[in-house]
Amino acid sequence: MKPTIVFYGNCQSLTFCLKTMFVPEVAEQYTIALLRTPEENRPDHRWQVLCHEPVGVGQLLSNCAYFFQQMGFWDQTFPYADRLPSHCRTIRFPMLTLELLWPFYMLRPRPYPFGVEDNRRGHGDRIFHNLLKKKLLPLETLARFMATDIHRLLDLDRSCEIYFEKLRNLDRQVDLPVAHWIEKYFRSKPLFADTAHPNPPLCSHMTNQLLQCAGLIRENAIEYWDERPNFSATFPIHPQVIDHYKLEWVDHATRYGFHPPLPHASSVYQEKYNTKVGDYSYLAGLRKHLEMPDASPCHGREDDSGHVQSLHQELAFWDAVPEGPMTKTVHAWRAELSTILGDCHRLSGRHEQARIFYEQALKLKPALYHLLPSLLDFLEREERSRETLDLLLGFIDGPNMKYCSIDETVFLAKACIRVCETLEKRSLANNDPDSLQFAQQSFQSVTTRLDRIRTMTLQNSVRQPISPRDNPGHANLKIEDPRWFTYESIHDSAR
Repeated sequence: MKPTIVFYGNCQSLTFCLKTMFVPEVAEQYTIALLRTPEENRPDHRWQVLCHEPVGVGQLLSNCAYFFQQMGFWDQTFPYADRLPSHCRTIRFPMLTLELLWPFYMLRPRPYPFGVEDNRRGHGDRIFHNLLKKKLLPLETLARFMATDIHRLLDLDRSCEIYFEKLRNLDRQVDLPVAHWIEKYFRSKPLFADTAHPNPPLCSHMTNQLLQCAGLIRENAIEYWDERPNFSATFPIHPQVIDHYKLEWVDHATRYGFHPPLPHASSVYQEKYNTKVGDYSYLAGLRKHLEMPDASPCHGREDDSGHVQSLHQELAFWDAVPEGPMTKTVHAWRAELSTILGDCHRLSGRHEQARIFYEQALKLKPALYHLLPSLLDFLEREERSRETLDLLLGFIDGPNMKYCSIDETVFLAKACIRVCETLEKRSLANNDPDSLQFAQQSFQSVTTRLDRIRTMTLQNSVRQPISPRDNPGHANLKIEDPRWFTYESIHDSAR
């Protein structure tokens, strides 16, 4: 049989293993398999073995040429190391974590976010859950949480020092250190979706580095785009953490993808995988956790009056809240509420009232995608083309552009072209040299953004598959294929 490559570790190792299977020069020469580390709270993952060929565990170990061993912050000795042949090369790599950005993280918060059993993709924040125990009214809970200054509870600078000290200590035990890389990029790139789940670009980078470290490839064999995280961050980052570490890839208007405990087999925007509950801004996600109804536009029906009134009351509540440590996040939510109220009044024919709320939203400099269609429509009807362009380009240049779906990027591209055409027509009609010069400059600015949108759309359309679920038609790698073997006990199978 062919010599084997065996990965040993958790779900991160599974990703590296699957990616390696898509490297032809490696997959053609080796049988590739995963031995998954046992998890106390996941009995279904106890010594799970995955391989795309019908090979027993004993054969995998006795024929192993390369053994990739994941090392964590605890004793992770491989109990069957004596079964590996003497010529087998072991490459140790660290478990990837970034708890630095989620200092109050709770793995399985109760009550479960959105009422979903075992949901780790919601607001598992210890401060928030301590407030939930007080059983206050929802808005009072939210107001207290937004008024909490985490700097009084935690020294974030010292937390950063401790985290990287710990990571560098782990680096000394492995063949592929990562502390320097994470320290260099964690502020500028979305490396992780939550504390222990690296985003696909980081997984691709790590797989390339592991294979190069082993000498299996000479240069990158797997493409990755560091500007394309593949899906929105799934665990909300506290606004004060964003500010303190000066994170460039999220802000106070970032929407987070809230997921049930299902595998993110692909981008959350590919609906066929059905992995997404919804995208919510920070405060909207907290409201959802408190089982408050989504703040959504009305449709001009008489029975919408109660909903409109509740939106008015909530906006008045937040308008009266004094400024605090998370004022920017509150402003982002006020912009949402104002835009939604503008939509409600416009759909009911109350255009002057709609105008008031749209203006309020614009003053708060909204950066949430789902507010753009309403606000752009309002500005275009008001013939305020320059403001329309500023709003569009400001969003495209911001951190939240990278989390847009293909349909959303297409909408933005069409809006850019439409605004430029309107500017040109008006400047020519008015025979105004200043307006014409502005229109020409705008075309240049828009062209640059359209190139960026085109690149992002292409990258989201043509992706490097990372697992059999990503590529259901692959002849050799189907999850349902009987050649994917799962053993409940490696101890019995390895004898």
